[in-house]
Amino acid sequence: MLLRIERLALLMLVITYLLTSLVTPEVATLQAMVAVVVLVTGFSRLGTAFKVAAGLFLVAGSSLLVISHAPFVKVVQIINWMNGFVVLLLVMQLFTIPLAIGNYQEAIEEVSTTAFRSAQGLNGFIMAETFVLASILSLGTVPLMYTLLQTTVHRRVEPATSFLATAVSRTFILGC
Repeated sequence: MLLRIERLALLMLVITYLLTSLVTPEVATLQAMVAVVVLVTGFSRLGTAFKVAAGLFLVAGSSLLVISHAPFVKVVQIINWMNGFVVLLLVMQLFTIPLAIGNYQEAIEEVSTTAFRSAQGLNGFIMAETFVLASILSLGTVPLMYTLLQTTVHRRVEPATSFLATAVSRTFILGC
């Protein structure tokens, strides 16, 4: 039952984000309430290490909000900023649908059985394939970080565009 509520809440989270981009940002409070439902229903399913990390993050963030006497509107806004990452991860999982429909796994199985007879060869193939796909997907972090940091950098650094492009590009290269 709890899993069903969590899945419904995750779906509602994605739908509210779509509504925000299509209609108006009037669903911010609804998004925050749905996020709390996702947190409450999903926290117990996290592994121990993720529970500790998430718990520390929640305590630190909540402490900062309490210490700074943040108004309710700011709390809702911060919750919704974090929701963006949850929605991004959910939407990325949608990429599995065309992979399943296209039967790519059959093509990969055919290539791997003819080209890689040993487990070592198959391991190398999997590592190379994962690296290429991860590199392509991680390219999405460049515009994401640019959008996220653009206003802050433009207010503090001159020339802002080249500074931000250099910082994001160097970090991206270090991550690969």
